[in-house]
Amino acid sequence: MLLTLVLPSVLAAQVVDLDRLPWSIDSETMAFDGKTSTIIYTGLQFSQGDISIEADEGRATSHARSDSTWEFIGNVAINLNNGHIKCDSAHLKFDGNVLSMATVTGRPATFELLRDDADDV
Repeated sequence: MLLTLVLPSVLAAQVVDLDRLPWSIDSETMAFDGKTSTIIYTGLQFSQGDISIEADEGRATSHARSDSTWEFIGNVAINLNNGHIKCDSAHLKFDGNVLSMATVTGRPATFELLRDDADDV
């Protein structure tokens, strides 16, 4: 199953200013591929504010200070203050420190998000 989610509006509604919030990356291992400017993490646990992501592997590629691409692979769990996503892999693209696209895949990929103006999922 492939889902391209319109998460920027959902995530933006819950985050005041990610630039000001501390973030944490814990991993079993970390390696840097200088040819592709990619940081590769295994046993990844990432958190910032009310957002946390766990995955067997994470890859971060930065093309500029505020533009980056993150790929999470294997047993991906994304927790937000208003829901959660579980999938086999997730691809997140940031432009200007803002999430511009999120694609999750899995068999199945599941998500549960509660809108601010709704009482149900």
